[in-house]
Amino acid sequence: MNSKLKRQSARLLEHLACVKKRSDGEFVKGSSMHTSLLAFVSGWYDSLKGVLMPSKDPTMRRIHARAAAHALHSFYDSREITRAARTTFMARFMESVDPLGELRRTDPSEAERRANSAVRAHFQLMAAKSVLARTRNKSE
Repeated sequence: MNSKLKRQSARLLEHLACVKKRSDGEFVKGSSMHTSLLAFVSGWYDSLKGVLMPSKDPTMRRIHARAAAHALHSFYDSREITRAARTTFMARFMESVDPLGELRRTDPSEAERRANSAVRAHFQLMAAKSVLARTRNKSE
């Protein structure tokens, strides 16, 4: 393996080394699962000789990212990994429908229903913008 490939492998393994989650939600190194994941990913690099290394080519970067994601999700529950992001995302909509927090205190289920509706509205607007952008690109 050439030195550039070794540096790239080390960088990727360093990023993957931070996937063990503590009970307080922080990611740490050093668990047996962490060791297994590193050995698993290291084996890829030995067998593929850099095929999945980070590249300027968007296609190779996408393939590399997908391989890393599959390796991560083969060891951890996807819902657990994304819990903090989903909580933050929903908090944004909860705040928009109940800025003072009164509804959350009096009727939490209604506040949640409204936040879920706000999320659906958000994604419907994104879909509409996507359609407009695609039709605009076709006409150009």
